[in-house]
Amino acid sequence: MFEDIYEMETEPNRPEILDFIPDGIAIIDVDGKKVGTVKHYQAPSATAFPDLRDFPPMLRTASMPDELVFHMLKAGFMAVNTGFFSKDRFVLLHQIDYVTDDEVFLDTSGDDLLKA
Repeated sequence: MFEDIYEMETEPNRPEILDFIPDGIAIIDVDGKKVGTVKHYQAPSATAFPDLRDFPPMLRTASMPDELVFHMLKAGFMAVNTGFFSKDRFVLLHQIDYVTDDEVFLDTSGDDLLKA
C-alpha cells in the first residue's frame, strides 16, 4: 500500500497552489465526488531532512511508519476530514489538479487517497 508513496514526487508539479489552502474548503476527486474538507494543510518542507516532530500530533497514527511521515512532510500534504465516523485521509500535493476559492480538485479518486 505504501510503495507508491515512497516513490512519490517530492517536488509537487503545481507550485502555484502551494502558498496556502485554508481549512474547511471542499475537496473534490477526479470523478466529481466530494471527498471531504481540508482539515490541515502542510506546505512542502524547505529542508532536505524535515523534522518528524513537525507532523501534527493530531494526525499521527501508529499505522504510519516514520518513513512515510518523512516523505509526506517533504512533499507537502493536506489532511482531509471525511466525516464523523470515517478515518481521515491524506492528499499529497502532487495529487491536486487545481484549486479555486472554495474547492480543491484532485487528479485522483478519493478511494486512492492514503487513509489514516
